[in-house]
Amino acid sequence: MNNQNIDIKELQNLSQKIPEKMPYIKMVILFGSRARGDINDKSDWDFAILCDREIAAKTFKNKVSSWFAYSIDLNEIFDLKTERIDVVDLNSCSDFIAHYIARDGVLIYEKNEGEFEHFRREKLKTESQMNVISKNLRAEIEEFLSECGV
Repeated sequence: MNNQNIDIKELQNLSQKIPEKMPYIKMVILFGSRARGDINDKSDWDFAILCDREIAAKTFKNKVSSWFAYSIDLNEIFDLKTERIDVVDLNSCSDFIAHYIARDGVLIYEKNEGEFEHFRREKLKTESQMNVISKNLRAEIEEFLSECGV
């Protein structure tokens, strides 16, 4: 399969393998350039996942092993044949990132119907809310850089 040409419907069909291979997954969202449709030769695969924390904790010895498994398993399930996969854990990502995933993301898999719409209602922000989040994030970065002597 040519991973540059795989379409969203094909990903959604292949996602039927998720419950067996990745039982801890509650939702998978494609986001970034591939979800927006502005793919180029340098486009990677951006996936956001929502995990059942209890099942994930029983599956993985530590968080590091889970990060490797997420990318490897998604690559295998979707037959992407690439190392250019980024995975965002929706359980722990920032409101800033979650907003853009909710706004631009395309649902690939959900264990329970309505999970994606619930996520979108919770994470989509107004422009004024995003301005506040951006301002706070910028202040945190400036403080961190200052503490590092930069």
